[in-house]
Amino acid sequence: MGHSKAERIEIGRRIYEGEITKYMAADEYGISEMTARDYMRLYRDVNRLPPKHRGESDAVIKEKNEIDPKQVMEEINEERRQLGYDVDKTSGLYFMKRDECKVIEKLSKKYSLTLLCDLIGMPKGTYYYWKRRNAKLEQAEAERQAAHNKKNCCDDSGEQDENQKAQENPETTTEQ
Repeated sequence: MGHSKAERIEIGRRIYEGEITKYMAADEYGISEMTARDYMRLYRDVNRLPPKHRGESDAVIKEKNEIDPKQVMEEINEERRQLGYDVDKTSGLYFMKRDECKVIEKLSKKYSLTLLCDLIGMPKGTYYYWKRRNAKLEQAEAERQAAHNKKNCCDDSGEQDENQKAQENPETTTEQ
């Protein structure tokens, strides 16, 4: 029982505007809940409407819509510059995901994670993956540095002891 594109868009409109839920649409039209959700997304995409987030007030949604993506992109590029990237080059521009996660993490206190990931072009799942990976890499680096410092601390003190003995007894070192 296929629905025409116009019917799918109408079903999507009803869901998007809150006339019915996707569960009610599934029962009423004999489709799955996932299909009902897809119809709602189709309606939203055809009409270029923003996603509706459950539990957010209209004031919060309006505030999010008032954010200027160009301004946010300028802040992203400023953070990139601080990491040492030449963001003024338009061709061959590549930012390491590890560093992009640092940019997102820093700016996520000010902007939504979804907005930042969309502007940078990174899926949220990739962000979370690299965030976990960065934490593991930083922990491994800290452990390696601590081991290196411990090794050098012991080696240096041993060398210092030999140098100190040589200075105190110059005769013993020359005889050997």
